Amino acid sequence: MYDATYKVLEYLSDHSPSTRSRSEVGGIYKTITTFEFVFILHLMRRILAIADVLCQSLQKKTQNILTAMRFVCTTKTILQALREDGWEEFLKDVKCFCSKNDIHVPGFDGSYMVGHSCGREYPTIEHHYHFDIFNAAIDFQMMELDTRFNETSIEFLSLNETIVILIHYPNIKDKKRKLKSCLSVHYNPIDYYIANIHTVCYLGYTIKE
Repeated sequence: MYDATYKVLEYLSDHSPSTRSRSEVGGIYKTITTFEFVFILHLMRRILAIADVLCQSLQKKTQNILTAMRFVCTTKTILQALREDGWEEFLKDVKCFCSKNDIHVPGFDGSYMVGHSCGREYPTIEHHYHFDIFNAAIDFQMMELDTRFNETSIEFLSLNETIVILIHYPNIKDKKRKLKSCLSVHYNPIDYYIANIHTVCYLGYTIKE
């Protein structure tokens, strides 16, 4: 897809009917063939691929709440693993892509300079891409998940699912079995629910009535 896109833009930058069109297309072509554009493109693709599994799960009408919460926790874990251990592999993939498409890769030991300021110490190019873009993008995605699915909301949704189980399973043994299965990733100990199941059952039947 990328290869086809930049070839079309390259052609249009040379054969567009007007000078203005050639200039605009040429600017776009120059942008998408930079290392920074390719780096960000790959990073977006990697993060969105991880988030897509969660999005698909949340859109399923038949998905129960606790299973969806498992996907939220798993997504956070995968993103954290990418942040802590995925930099080297990710950078290798980006450089490999650039090599195949004749895109210049900057020296990562050099200084990343935006503007000029006397006496200012500039970070290295590697520091800029690793911490200012790679880590920052992952942190933002994790912050979004924490905002939408914080501990309080997950606790509430999990307890709500528990009540649903209590209402739909009339047999006390079935309730215990289902609760053990569904609360295996819950924040509070399962034994607490099992020990107090008669009390919670009473609440469930009261709500049902």
